[in-house]
Amino acid sequence: MMKRVSTLIGATIAAILCAGIGFVAGAITAGSRGWLSPVVRVVVENRSGEDVANVVLTHRSGGRTSTVQLPALKNRQSAQLRYIAGNAGGYEISATFADGRTLKGGSGYAEGGYSTSEIITASTIKGSPGFLD
Repeated sequence: MMKRVSTLIGATIAAILCAGIGFVAGAITAGSRGWLSPVVRVVVENRSGEDVANVVLTHRSGGRTSTVQLPALKNRQSAQLRYIAGNAGGYEISATFADGRTLKGGSGYAEGGYSTSEIITASTIKGSPGFLD
């Protein structure tokens, strides 16, 4: 009887240790990969065949709306925009060409830790869904 109790106690301690080690390993991985970060990273690439005069990213999160602006993006050039997402939200990209033409698009949903990419073409803005880095 005493041997069974000590075996049960040993198994319980081993299970608790394994769960604790798994939790710590997961927390370290999440922290090192930026999964706990409130920052959303959006890479915008211009493949339109012409220069873009400006790019505006409008994001919504936690009932607030803000913008991040990029002054110009030459053809075949890319830039990275970052913003803080208080919680789950979304964004829209607006690209204005030198002739005044404006395209709107964007992947939409994003939350902290997400990394997305948007490609500006001559007629549309194509987005990739957001993924954690």
